[in-house]
Amino acid sequence: MSGFINDNTMNHNINLFEKNVVHYSEITGTAMFTGNAKLPSGNALYEMLKVISCVIIVDLKTSTIIDASFTTLSPTANNYIRSLVIGYVLNGGFQPLANRLDRHLHLTSKKSFIKSLEIAYQRYQDYLTDSKMKIGS
Repeated sequence: MSGFINDNTMNHNINLFEKNVVHYSEITGTAMFTGNAKLPSGNALYEMLKVISCVIIVDLKTSTIIDASFTTLSPTANNYIRSLVIGYVLNGGFQPLANRLDRHLHLTSKKSFIKSLEIAYQRYQDYLTDSKMKIGS
């Protein structure tokens, strides 16, 4: 699974999130990125939501997604999609993560979930670019 962290150094941060930590401030060196994508018309999710939203929390030191959330109609769907995303190291690029979702999600709204995550990934990339520009100025 290229791009997924195999190192135990992240277990502390991941475990804090898995235990539903209320105080995100306890975890330093993280940032939140979001993405939204329009749902295809004609399915139940579109009738309720119109847009899929994705939130990822990234450990900036390791570029690892340590938490994620997606707007869905069921906690089971959100938890399943989260499990596909958490632990992914963003330095591996977006395509391996998109491929993983493509293989495991069999929904009419699959492309919207992938697109919302791609937009969050692009915001992360923009953050990195902006940070490098500020350091270089």
